[in-house]
Amino acid sequence: MVKNKILIISLDLDEDFKESLSEFISSVVGPNTLIPKKINGSNIKAKELILFIQEYVKILESDEIPCAVSLIDVITNIFYFLILNHYLFIFLLILGYSKGKPFVGN
Repeated sequence: MVKNKILIISLDLDEDFKESLSEFISSVVGPNTLIPKKINGSNIKAKELILFIQEYVKILESDEIPCAVSLIDVITNIFYFLILNHYLFIFLLILGYSKGKPFVGN
């Protein structure tokens, strides 16, 4: 089993190129080189960052300049969604759900 390696499977690529590409990708997106992103001083997960970006893009797609209230509404809605999902996850952990199946105790 290969751990922390990116496998490139292709028959028509030179072995040196595959190795160099694997090293390059590992150096760019490896766990030691990624910098955690923060919003308001708090670390956020990738899915949270994507959610923020998607919502901002929705607002900025219109031909009008967004007002501050609409930006605040977007931020509030995103945080509400994230908090709701977080506590739902904790609730399901407390109930003992694992992979969609309830935990059956003794």
